[in-house]
Amino acid sequence: MVVDVWCRLSGSFDYLAEASASTDLHLVQISDEPITLHYSAGQQVMDARGLAACLQVTPCDDEDGETCAMKYLRETTAVSWGNDDLWGAKFVLFTLD
Repeated sequence: MVVDVWCRLSGSFDYLAEASASTDLHLVQISDEPITLHYSAGQQVMDARGLAACLQVTPCDDEDGETCAMKYLRETTAVSWGNDDLWGAKFVLFTLD
């Protein structure tokens, strides 16, 4: 899972198939044009682009994009922000040149 500030990684989709070659990869981009993607074993298995499509994947009532993203990740990966799964997680810092 990548927590991507300012969509710097999620805005470059070329690496997603390679990055998911031996795992599942869930990407949620919170922006003016939200995106929810799921790759597994190097293949794209779900693609929702735009608010209407993303809300079909994870319906949200009166919630902001971050809350909907957290709900999607909880439902698809069982990882939750609420019980410290992510708040207490160890992160690896990646930087862009």
